[in-house]
Amino acid sequence: MKKAYLKWLVPIIALYVMAGITCWIFRGIVEEEVQENEMHKISHIAEENVRSVDVIIQTVVDYNNSTAVSFANMDFNEDQDKLVNVLRTLSKNESVFGSIVVDANGVGVNEKGEKINISNELFFAKIIESFHNGGSGMVQIREDGYFSAGSVVVVNYINFDGNTKGYLITNSRVEDVQERILKGLPKLEVTALVNLEGYIFAGNFNGDNIWEDGSDLLPEDTIKMYISQKKYYMSQIEGYGNLIFVPSGQISGGVVIVATDDDMSDIMKVYMMNYYNLVIALLVIVTIYILANLGIFMFGSFIRKIRAAKESERIKTDSITGLYNEFGFTGELSGYTRYAGDRNGILFAISIDCDNSTDRINILKDVAEELKRTYRITDILGRGEEGEFLVFLKGFEGEKDIRKQTDELQMFLYDLKSGLIDKGKKAKIAAGRAIYPQNGGNADELLAKVREALEKSKVDGKGSISFCE
Repeated sequence: MKKAYLKWLVPIIALYVMAGITCWIFRGIVEEEVQENEMHKISHIAEENVRSVDVIIQTVVDYNNSTAVSFANMDFNEDQDKLVNVLRTLSKNESVFGSIVVDANGVGVNEKGEKINISNELFFAKIIESFHNGGSGMVQIREDGYFSAGSVVVVNYINFDGNTKGYLITNSRVEDVQERILKGLPKLEVTALVNLEGYIFAGNFNGDNIWEDGSDLLPEDTIKMYISQKKYYMSQIEGYGNLIFVPSGQISGGVVIVATDDDMSDIMKVYMMNYYNLVIALLVIVTIYILANLGIFMFGSFIRKIRAAKESERIKTDSITGLYNEFGFTGELSGYTRYAGDRNGILFAISIDCDNSTDRINILKDVAEELKRTYRITDILGRGEEGEFLVFLKGFEGEKDIRKQTDELQMFLYDLKSGLIDKGKKAKIAAGRAIYPQNGGNADELLAKVREALEKSKVDGKGSISFCE
């Protein structure tokens, strides 16, 4: 491989290697940025979903709180008609899916005025456990009974007039809580609305309790702490994926989201594909840029070679005749003698002297054109430093061929002189001949010999060809 190509190839390869390393490094940075942005996006969607549930529950909580205040002035046994009327009004709210009031034993009435007893319901045991000393909050219904499984009830402890203790229990109408929690979120390993104890209100978690049925990789204590503080939490689960916790404003819990590494790869696939397309586009642009520069360089080299060839030709060309000058002719003859081997050749030198300078130039041009027409394109034609024409015929050997070419040149000179006389122009013509390699083994020797023969012809003055002795 030529050094000129290596000069280009090495930096091009280095450029591609550096571009590849840079793209590989930035790929990791882009992945981190995309993953972080997607996690924040998921967190934001989950926050909106939780808020949509909280709004409904908050409405029920507000109504429940105001109703509980009014119940505190009523006697549980004597004012049951009033209690039913208030419950009926409460249940007309679009966020309420039924309401009951019971004493500490679970006996009471609903909004329809029907007598009820929920003492054997599992959720009532939870209510007693959580609110027997007062307060308010929410309880999830785990199984079908008076309320449907999956319902979220708002509970207020009430100290009725007449020293009766009891509870106002209202079922919030969040029938589509599952759809609300999952709305707009991609398919992830875990998306679950949970409370502090880990019970699942809604989501795609397979199990009833996320702490008991979930992965050991989940930081239970950490999530419980953020549930208690109602703060957001986001972290990585080493070797597994990412964890997001979005607190609920109403439920003592929030949404737990686990996105595995495979989940994130699927989510980021579109964005990373855009990055890969950008990298490909960048490499294509770099390639086009390199090819364009190579093309410009090669085109420039081509132009420079043409110019150099023209300049070289100009240096080797006689300005009057367009034939080789002394320098060009010597170079061509040297090339032939260097590689001729056993091939021979004939060198003629022709001198044409004319007193009229204008006629002289025209004669020189005419002779040059005639020489071009007479001799082969492979023969070497030139004009020496002293103005003589030089004609080297390649490949002629043997006395017969040499004599024939000499006779033809003699006829050429005769015709030339006759033509000049017919035009009324006077010129002195002389010619010399040398044979390669008999009279000289290289260009300088051969030129010296043919010029000796030419001088002899000039002295003779007959216009005939003188031979080198």
